[in-house]
Amino acid sequence: MIIEKLINSKTQTVIFFFIVSIIYLLLPLFKLFELNSETIKIFNLIFSSVTLFFSSLYLTNIIFEKSIIKKNNIVVPIVFLALCMPVVDFKFLLIGNLILIISLNEVFNLYQKNNPFTNLFNCSFAISACTLIFNYYFGLFYILVPLSLYIFGNNSWRSYFVSIIGLLCPIIIFYFLKFNGIYLNFEKQYVTNILNIHELKYWIILFFIICFFSTVELFVWINKKSSKSRRCFYIIFLYLFVSISIFIFSGDSDFLLFSIAPISIILSNFFIYSRFRFISNLLLITFILNSLYNRFLII
Repeated sequence: MIIEKLINSKTQTVIFFFIVSIIYLLLPLFKLFELNSETIKIFNLIFSSVTLFFSSLYLTNIIFEKSIIKKNNIVVPIVFLALCMPVVDFKFLLIGNLILIISLNEVFNLYQKNNPFTNLFNCSFAISACTLIFNYYFGLFYILVPLSLYIFGNNSWRSYFVSIIGLLCPIIIFYFLKFNGIYLNFEKQYVTNILNIHELKYWIILFFIICFFSTVELFVWINKKSSKSRRCFYIIFLYLFVSISIFIFSGDSDFLLFSIAPISIILSNFFIYSRFRFISNLLLITFILNSLYNRFLII
C-alpha cells in the first residue's frame, strides 16, 4: 500500500516524490502556455511553487526533528502540497506563511529549555516583522508565544519579558525607517486565481471526510502520545484556531493559507498511525489524484 512506502522511505521513493511534486506544482504551466499568457503569470506560478515546495520540506523537517510524528516519512509534504492545490499566484503572504512555519519551529524549541530566550526573541521578532511588513493580522499569532510558554511550563517572568522585547524591536525599527522616508509595508490586494467552490465540491467533500477521520484519530489516541508530542499538538491546534480566526475576521480566503500547515500535520498523523490501513490508503490515494486533476484545471 502507498502509505507503507511513504514511511521510512527509500532513496528512490524520495527522488520520485521530488519529481512528481515539481510536476504537480507546475501543472498549470501547460494551460498558461496554451493560453499564451503573460510572462509575469508564468513567473508568478514558478515563485509560488518554489515557496510552497520549500515550505513543505521545512515543515516535514520540523515534525520529524521534534518527534511530533516519530516515524520518518514523506506523507507530511505530500498532504501539505495537496492542500496547496488552489494556490497558483505568488503573494507576499506565501513568504509570511513560510516565516510563520519557521517561527513554529522556534516555539517547539521552548520544550524543556531552561533559558529559551533566543528562541522567544526570534519568534516574537519574526511575527512582529510580518505584522508590520505584510499584514496586521499576523499579530494574532503572537498569542501562541505566551500560551506555548504556559503549555511547556516555562512560566518565568524573564521569558515573557524577552518575548515582549522581541515584539517591540521591529516596531521601533519600522517607525524609525518610516520617519526617515523608508516604507516596508508590502500589504497589497491580489486577484486570487482559483476554481470556484462548485468546481471543487468533490475535493472539498473528500477533504472534510479526511478531517473527520483525522480529528477522531487524534482525540482518541492523543493521551497515548509522548508528553512532548501531545503538548506540541496542543500548540498546533492553537495555531489552527488562530488561522481560522484570522480568516473569519478578515473575510479574505487568502488567509486560509495559514491553516494549511497545522491541518497537514493533523491529517498526516491520521494517515501514518490509523489502524484502518485500507481506508487511510484509499483516502490518501483519492485525495492525491483529485488534487492532481484540479491542479491541472486551476487556470
